[in-house]
Amino acid sequence: MTASDNTLFVPIADTFFPGVPDGEPYPGLHALSPETGELKWYTPATDACPEEAKPLCDPGLSAAATSAGDLVFAGGYAGILMASDAGTGRELWQFNTLGKFQTVSGEIGQGGAIESDGPVVTGGHLLVNSGYQWGGRLPGNVLLVFASSSAGSDAPEGAE
Repeated sequence: MTASDNTLFVPIADTFFPGVPDGEPYPGLHALSPETGELKWYTPATDACPEEAKPLCDPGLSAAATSAGDLVFAGGYAGILMASDAGTGRELWQFNTLGKFQTVSGEIGQGGAIESDGPVVTGGHLLVNSGYQWGGRLPGNVLLVFASSSAGSDAPEGAE
């Protein structure tokens, strides 16, 4: 979880497992009032998982979220990294971290699930680990670094 301006931002996985009591799943990012518990907004997680990749891949957001200014960053099991408006929950940017990436050392890295550690914001950059195999999730081994698109903009531009 992360908090900013009297709002608690909570990523929820709500992963489906056969045989587990069913109910309506709500995987995504939830914004709550810490004083009342009232739901301010909910942004569903993007289901980018091909059927053949399930259940290793699902849209749940399990890693910690990060808030920075008017933005909230969250990543999930499907490898989707997103930036949302902290006030409304509107998704402003999305990047699919699944796939191969040329690393600064010249090696090829593989992106996968975003789990365990959440995104980190520092010095105008957004950093995220992609690839996590615990619990049978999508494996990988890259650290992706994004930079803002222009001076004064908080939105990431792309991987370095």
